Amino acid sequence: MSNTLLKYLGWVPKEERKGIEINYDNAWEFQSIFNKNEFMSWLIKYVPNDSIWSIEGLYNSKLYQTVQEYTIDDGIKVNRGTVWPRPKYMKIKLSEEAKKVILENINNWNLESDITHQHIYYQNNVYLTSYDNLDCTWLSKDIDQSELDTLEEKGIIQYERDTEQVA
Repeated sequence: MSNTLLKYLGWVPKEERKGIEINYDNAWEFQSIFNKNEFMSWLIKYVPNDSIWSIEGLYNSKLYQTVQEYTIDDGIKVNRGTVWPRPKYMKIKLSEEAKKVILENINNWNLESDITHQHIYYQNNVYLTSYDNLDCTWLSKDIDQSELDTLEEKGIIQYERDTEQVA
């Protein structure tokens, strides 16, 4: 197909989809997130203030209205997961105030369907890369493993631990 036709159809070109994402060699892979709202609440509290939450595929107008005043364009390209149709995309600066507002409202959101793809990063560290409504999720190993163990003990997540071969 010609590029003009693809553009007309709303296709997201490859050069627009490529950007930063987690270092998969230094990341915990999640097998399941049993409570997505609780997991994201924990993560938003955990990451440094002024981290950036990149959201692709936002399908909840109330969620959008809640966070729109905290949107930012930081000029950093983030890996995009959707080829077609072109989804709604935004970045939120997780300032102390934004975190407070998000945490007050997050339990009213359906994270099973409201956000398709997301990343959270701060400076050169990508903490989260997630596709398909948190069904395919990786978290940076810069996060203390004991934090993940606690989330797992609470029944919020299940993640893949490193296994070392004993000779």
